[in-house]
Amino acid sequence: MTAYLLLILLGSSIPADHIPESELFSFDKILHIVEYSILGFLAFMSFPGRSLRKIVVILIVCMFFSAFDETWQSFIPGRQPDLLDFLADNLGIWIGAGLGISLLFLKGND
Repeated sequence: MTAYLLLILLGSSIPADHIPESELFSFDKILHIVEYSILGFLAFMSFPGRSLRKIVVILIVCMFFSAFDETWQSFIPGRQPDLLDFLADNLGIWIGAGLGISLLFLKGND
């Protein structure tokens, strides 16, 4: 999972003039949702157990990382933090963690 966190920061470190323009405003948000869904899923699956405390801690830590990632972009030429990106990131985290929760509960009912 650490490698994936570094991969996210690496992508966030690309200067804006090296990122292709997209005519679809929502395409960027879809990428954020997918990227952070993977993070939410990996984070949830990386720690054993099914407690509510585990779920809350993982969601909070991932959300803080999302905030850090958006802040990190303010140090990259031509990039800036974006509240909508942060919201898309957090939606992705919830989707990924939800998938992990679903899989664990389905596995537990075998």
